[in-house]
Amino acid sequence: MERVIVAALSGVSIILIMVALGYLMNERKWFSSESPRIISRLVTQVALPAYMVATVTKRFTASELRQLLPDLRYPVLSMTILFA
Repeated sequence: MERVIVAALSGVSIILIMVALGYLMNERKWFSSESPRIISRLVTQVALPAYMVATVTKRFTASELRQLLPDLRYPVLSMTILFA
């Protein structure tokens, strides 16, 4: 139980620190009007795909992925629709 609480607080703390840093950087005029678009593309086209590949290759074996494959049709379909 303690581990869950510590993990949750750690995750929330990291997010709050990132938000505070973003706020401070914005107040100090580190970002231009083009920055939100660039950051958004960087996150969606570079960081998230890399994170997903790293996580999948680290946490799953090939046999586990084959077993999960049929259950992925709905998430993949919904992401494809949203992407389109």
